[in-house]
Amino acid sequence: MSEQAMLPGGDFKLFLTRLGYQAMLSLGLIENPATGKARREESQARMVLQDLRMLAHKTEGNLDIDEMEALTNLVRDLERHLGEDE
Repeated sequence: MSEQAMLPGGDFKLFLTRLGYQAMLSLGLIENPATGKARREESQARMVLQDLRMLAHKTEGNLDIDEMEALTNLVRDLERHLGEDE
């Protein structure tokens, strides 16, 4: 079995899931598996949000409907948790 077949990657929605997991860790919504504690690190969560916004801008017009919806929902949810929703 090739290394590419064994390792997940190259899937945009999986990539968004990993970024979403990082955001949840940063928001203190889930425990950090390394420490066993949930700790809110708002600056890290805002950095993830900025990265997601940049990703949305840079990929505009290049994503399929499901990918764009997943990215838009992730940005919106993170904005809501950070109090940036309108």
